[in-house]
Amino acid sequence: MRATISPGNAASLATISGFGFVEVGEQWDEEDGRELVFEALPGAFHPLDGLRIRARSRR
Repeated sequence: MRATISPGNAASLATISGFGFVEVGEQWDEEDGRELVFEALPGAFHPLDGLRIRARSRR
């Protein structure tokens, strides 16, 4: 999986920070200018990571 983000976009950088992305380079986008390139290996993050699921007993 790949993400490209402008270095000044703090919100997007913060969003991907907990999803296993690693900065691997940069590129130039004709519309947005300089972008940082991040990649994450498949399986580096699972959507349920970090969630606490409590088992509820049935009555």
